[in-house]
Amino acid sequence: MQDRPHSPFKQSILVAYRLLATATITAFIGAVLIGFYEKFFYLEAYDAGPSPSGAMRLYVFTIPFVLIALTILGLPASYWLRRLGFEKWHTYSLVGAVLGAVFLSALLQSVTLFGLSAGAIYGSICAIIWFALRRKF
Repeated sequence: MQDRPHSPFKQSILVAYRLLATATITAFIGAVLIGFYEKFFYLEAYDAGPSPSGAMRLYVFTIPFVLIALTILGLPASYWLRRLGFEKWHTYSLVGAVLGAVFLSALLQSVTLFGLSAGAIYGSICAIIWFALRRKF
């Protein structure tokens, strides 16, 4: 029998905390990156005036989607990466990018190249943060 430092209830609380922290940090970084994109590459949107409330809405709006994708796709992928011995940050980043693009294309009926790349970036960031917040239970 394996000696575990935490009870099953405490482990589930720690996993839920890790899920929420990962989704929150990912949504924040994604909102900042989209703000930079608008400032430097999508000048028409930025010339209309920078909107801090728009960035805040984007941040709050993306948290549930990141959390759902992380729960449905990320947790099983993390489990399989650990079981197969591929638990490295670059492997997580690559798998997260693929799963982020797949999730966004499954969620939306038609996705542009920008949409796929945004899904891949969100997925990669989310996977790296999940890996960085890992704990040995």
